[in-house]
Amino acid sequence: MYEHSTGRIFGAALKKLLDERPRGTQARLAKAMGKESSYLADIKHGRGAGTEETRRFIAGYLGVRYEEMLAVGRSLLGGEPDIPMLRAQDPAPAYGEAAESGFTGVPFLEAVPGMGGESQRTSRRARSHLAFRTDWLRTKGRPGRMVVVRADGDSMHPTIMDGSIVLCDESRTELADGRVFLVALNDGILIKRLKAGPDGPVIVSDNGGAEQPVSPADHFRILARCIWTGRELD
Repeated sequence: MYEHSTGRIFGAALKKLLDERPRGTQARLAKAMGKESSYLADIKHGRGAGTEETRRFIAGYLGVRYEEMLAVGRSLLGGEPDIPMLRAQDPAPAYGEAAESGFTGVPFLEAVPGMGGESQRTSRRARSHLAFRTDWLRTKGRPGRMVVVRADGDSMHPTIMDGSIVLCDESRTELADGRVFLVALNDGILIKRLKAGPDGPVIVSDNGGAEQPVSPADHFRILARCIWTGRELD
């Protein structure tokens, strides 16, 4: 039986995983590695393999076990109908020098979630990266699945102030009663506290306590759990 190379096996799994992730994930991953997006495209399509260190970093950044990516790739290339679910793990330290320094660069997204009306700035492109200690991030969640956004509005005052930066973990998307989340609602994104209501999630504003039950007609999705916030002093 023909044996596929490790690079091709990994590439098949990487293609599947990136196809399932939000648009822009490949570009952000390439930027974190200091590579062009075409470098990852070559790996996805079997035209390149990268070193094992590179492949393990990619898996860690995406929050997936390296060995499980290889198992999924073998299943895909072997034509097996039942492909194992990719399970998340605590990602590896940041690529290159960041791994040695003990810091992880977290993407600072261009999106500006509203804390009043819905934000229309929903881009997932990273404007820059903010460095956090990797060991501290691991106490909060999965470093490779974290993003930073800047909040807009005062409806979450005093919990989150207007203009604050908010650290969010995209691996934590299950509703936790009374916690603060980054959510998509119809055409915008918001930072709001969520409650479990009798008919589904209820969106709560800390400033004034206004509550808005999510309607079945709404396009609603939990994007990430908000886990830390900070702001500049005037």
